[in-house]
Amino acid sequence: MKEAVYHTVTDSERIAYTNHLNEVLKDDKDLTNRLPIKEKDLFESVGDGVILWYRSHYLVNSSTRPCRAKSPQSPQQPST
Repeated sequence: MKEAVYHTVTDSERIAYTNHLNEVLKDDKDLTNRLPIKEKDLFESVGDGVILWYRSHYLVNSSTRPCRAKSPQSPQQPST
């Protein structure tokens, strides 16, 4: 039988990670309805994985923005 493993998050860890996410993602237009995250709401805010998905892309390359789907109703016109 496996034993359960628990990790306790300290207040200082929660505050630091909340501040980090707010700072790194503050200019992302796709997250304006999700940011800033309140420290007390950190776990609820990241629970669906969207914010963590965006953050993972910034970890890979901070100059790379996550790709956006193009709307089929407004295709990009080639420049002439």
